[in-house]
Amino acid sequence: MTQAKCFIAINELSLVRQGTLEVAELRVTSPLVAVNAVRSYLANAYRENVVVLGLDAEANMIGISTAGQGGIDHCLIRPRHIYDRAYRMNAVGIVVAHNHTNGKPGPSSDDLKFMRKLIALGAELDCPLRDFIITGDGTDKYWSARNETYEV
Repeated sequence: MTQAKCFIAINELSLVRQGTLEVAELRVTSPLVAVNAVRSYLANAYRENVVVLGLDAEANMIGISTAGQGGIDHCLIRPRHIYDRAYRMNAVGIVVAHNHTNGKPGPSSDDLKFMRKLIALGAELDCPLRDFIITGDGTDKYWSARNETYEV
C-alpha cells in the first residue's frame, strides 16, 4: 500500500499598499492628530470600522489599516486582528480607533474591555497601545483614552 502524500501551505505575510492618505501632521502629538487622520480615512463609512494607526519609534504615523468592519452598531473583532495589522506595518506602537455610527463617541463597556485587552497584549508584544479613540459620525466629537487619563 502506498502512503498518501501530505502537503502544507507555504505562507508569507504582507501588507499591500492600497494608496496614500494626506494628513496635516505625521507625528501624533495629541489625540486630535490621530482623530483627523481617522476621520479622513473613514470619510464615507456607513458602518462601524475598527482602524489601526501604526506608529514608528518617534510616534509618526507610518500606516493606517482597517482591522474590522461591522454592522450599523457593532463590530466583532479580536485583539489578534489589531496586532496582525500592526506587525505587517512594522509598527512599534499603535493607536486604535473606531467610529460610532450613531454619532455618540462615548465608550461602551465592551469598548473598554477590548481596550484593556489591547493594553495587556501590547505590553506583552512590545508594541504598546498609545491611544484608543472613538469618533462620532457626523459630529466633531470624539473620545480618547489618553484624554480621559486611562493608562495607555
